[in-house]
Amino acid sequence: MKKYYKIYYLLFAILGLGFISCEDDADLTYLQEVNFTATPQVSANSLMLEQEAANEPAINISWSEVIFPIEEAPVNYSLQFATPADTLGETAWENATSMTAGNDVLSKEISVTDLNEMVKDLGLVADQEGTIVYRVRAYVDR
Repeated sequence: MKKYYKIYYLLFAILGLGFISCEDDADLTYLQEVNFTATPQVSANSLMLEQEAANEPAINISWSEVIFPIEEAPVNYSLQFATPADTLGETAWENATSMTAGNDVLSKEISVTDLNEMVKDLGLVADQEGTIVYRVRAYVDR
């Protein structure tokens, strides 16, 4: 008989703990789709990278602010550069070169040296005309 009492006490204890531990779950926040309100602007659509101006700014890219539905969270912006062929298909933008702009930063100035290294990494040949494309990415890490 004592054996049955121990089993009943154990069951009531488990049930009691089950009722005590049940609390309302916190509301989940679902990320809504957000978009840029305007097309990013670049200071020059075509340019020639010259070694004499290596430390000078080559281009300045600016963009509008993206408003996420999360209060007081910093938005991290980055730029991605690729060749036009690398922006199509299932592997689009996978070979892109990324450059961090920073939290709540709405423009990025790129020097001739940095731009030259980037286009080399993308496979463009020196002393030949080439085309690169860019996009701005925004994300919140909270």
